[in-house]
Amino acid sequence: MLRRSRGRRELPTTPNPSDQDPGQAGFTLVEVLVATVLMAVALIVIASVFPAGRLSQKKAEYLAIAASVAQDKMEHLRGAEFESVQVGTTSATDPRLPDGNTLTTEITYFPTSGDPDLKKVRVAVRWPGGAVPWLGGHVRYETLIANR
Repeated sequence: MLRRSRGRRELPTTPNPSDQDPGQAGFTLVEVLVATVLMAVALIVIASVFPAGRLSQKKAEYLAIAASVAQDKMEHLRGAEFESVQVGTTSATDPRLPDGNTLTTEITYFPTSGDPDLKKVRVAVRWPGGAVPWLGGHVRYETLIANR
């Protein structure tokens, strides 16, 4: 709307909200529904990320426990007397890992020719993923132990 005044130029005026058609104020029902659907989709996408993050955290936890178990076993063998470290393979489990885990210790002479003053130690920890296969994993440490 333009207002006329004498000798002056015309100035635009701001429309008065009460001058508008009452049917034109606010949002339409379709606009509200579209906005609601978009918000719902965004929330579903955001919410679906949380379980995946929890599973990744659980796998990292199992990996840390398995590394600690293997490291403890390795340090125990490295600290033992050379003669007490028996050649052979042993298996065990650890209650901190999921059911079905195995802690395998394999001790052989190194090289395989039978050198009596050098032993190769391999410690492997495996755990199953259960219902989520990629949660499973393994850790393997190897070292040599020499007769001092």
